[in-house]
Amino acid sequence: MLEAIQREILLKLMKSSDYVSSKDLAFTLNTSEKTILKHLNILKSDLKENGASLEVKHGHGSYLAITDQEAFRAYLGEDTPEEVPVTKEGRRAYVLSRLINTEDYVNIYDLADELYISPSLLRLIIKGLVDVIESYHLKLDHSHSHGYRITGAEKDIRRCITKECREVKQYGNYTMFSNLKGDLTTRISSIVARTLEKYNIAISEDGINSLTLHILIAINRFETMNQIEVDEIILQKLQSSPEYYVMKNISKEMKEQLGIELPDIELAYLTLHLNGKQRLFAHEHLQVQITDDALVFYNRMLRNIYQIARVSFFEDEELRVSLLNHIVPFINRLNNDMQISKSSLEGIKLQFPYAYDLAVIGLSFLNDGFSVTSAETGYFALHLALSLEKARGNVEAGSIAVICDEVSSLYNMMSFKINRSLSDLISTIQFLSVSEAQKMGEELPESYELVLNTSKEQFPFDEKLLNVSTFITDAEMEMIRGRLKKAEQYEDNYELFRDDLFFRIHENMSKDKIIHMMASRAKELYGLSDSFYDSILERERLEPTEYANRIAIPHPLKNEEGSELIAVALLDRPVLWNTQKVQLIFLISLSNHKKTEWFMDKISTLLVNDEMSQTLILSSGFEEFIRNFKSVA
Repeated sequence: MLEAIQREILLKLMKSSDYVSSKDLAFTLNTSEKTILKHLNILKSDLKENGASLEVKHGHGSYLAITDQEAFRAYLGEDTPEEVPVTKEGRRAYVLSRLINTEDYVNIYDLADELYISPSLLRLIIKGLVDVIESYHLKLDHSHSHGYRITGAEKDIRRCITKECREVKQYGNYTMFSNLKGDLTTRISSIVARTLEKYNIAISEDGINSLTLHILIAINRFETMNQIEVDEIILQKLQSSPEYYVMKNISKEMKEQLGIELPDIELAYLTLHLNGKQRLFAHEHLQVQITDDALVFYNRMLRNIYQIARVSFFEDEELRVSLLNHIVPFINRLNNDMQISKSSLEGIKLQFPYAYDLAVIGLSFLNDGFSVTSAETGYFALHLALSLEKARGNVEAGSIAVICDEVSSLYNMMSFKINRSLSDLISTIQFLSVSEAQKMGEELPESYELVLNTSKEQFPFDEKLLNVSTFITDAEMEMIRGRLKKAEQYEDNYELFRDDLFFRIHENMSKDKIIHMMASRAKELYGLSDSFYDSILERERLEPTEYANRIAIPHPLKNEEGSELIAVALLDRPVLWNTQKVQLIFLISLSNHKKTEWFMDKISTLLVNDEMSQTLILSSGFEEFIRNFKSVA
């Protein structure tokens, strides 16, 4: 059991951001230094199993590092109120929430007392928040006599609360969530989920949780007289949308069940979030109201891809529908500074590097006014990847159906894996919910070459049915391939490599110097224009061409007509490209779409196979490198 003096020692250490000497602890607690050292030794051993560690540094003293807040609080005992965060992250979120959720200044000494820390440590926490606050276009006001507060536009305040303060609900009476009693969060989440299902709008569990959080914030901000403002023209458009009707029904349910009612302007603001999160159950038809802005965006994006990469997507009607369905909510996110920054589909750039590169090119027209996140670019890449895979397909190939617990349109990773591995074997993939598959009955096996079932439901036929996991293992993919009875074909393009464009670099060189050296040799051998090197740098500025497994693929933004080359550089020591270290560099200029696709297919295998990429990096010369590259399936 924790003794009183040990608890006092821990409380004193919690208040410091630095090491505290045993001499200072002895003076503060009115005891001997020998006694302090004895209890520090006991604490050092006990804390390892109780959510913290005691770091002792000779000549400096002791420092408390908390790793598990709940375990540490239980060890500390009842003297520390539950609402007081004790971890670095918890304190940071708490302070930000306190400053952003008050109209008045917050006194620094009062806030330090709330957190059981010293004013000097609190000042360090606030100083560390300045960059975060400014990133949301907010301002930290400081008055020597009154303290601190955060000011700014209401939409920016809410955006900051949503992303930075969502974990402070557990802390007491000072945060924005203090007026939310009982299981209100769970009940609102349930209302949201039921209403969206009723109106056939699919949102992931994370999306439902996020929308619920926005509703909780709206409740708090409205009740504290901090109402959102929405432009009158935008307000009218939102109020005429089907998503607004859905939000009205969510509000109606909250009023009937919880006694909570939000005004129309708050519902319009929440409609923006619903627009930005929805995923439609099907993608054969336009299911959003297409605006002039969306059509202009679609045409500019595809025109960019054609003019720069000479790849045309204009004839793909399915792509047109799916892209427009995606562009409408994307423009909402873009205009309201709500871009997705993280995604469960982080591997898209690695699995479909060619489609990702085309998406970067297509979206480059936005770069003058907007910067698109990698996660958002990835979603566009998925649409393009499916179109590319479909274009390769054999017209005699059959169609397959996939039964899922949730049909999530193009945003289901499984569909991309199927398209990638089986594009030559299938003409179409139809995704069905369990209920849709059950309704089809006997028509289901008659309508498709093969039916893949990823759900837990059983179906009364097995001749054309394969039960597979959601992400389809390699063994399962081979089973599917065997059932469809066709073989993959690979094109041979190794003449693109040349011995005189192969570099083995032993000395340390910068990224820029390597690119310049490779580009200069290519320009000399192929008679390329003076703008070749500048075009490569222009593409790097859009988004660095670094990938996983120490690979980079610099290339000109726009290929010169007739230029078909692949230069290779192997480095003895890796170079920092942008955020990743690179040791294998392919400088490419491929104006032929089919050759580019072939090469990027090879690269996509290297990006997920570190053993293969390492073998290439260790190649002793050009001939060995080509042999190794040919072995990449």
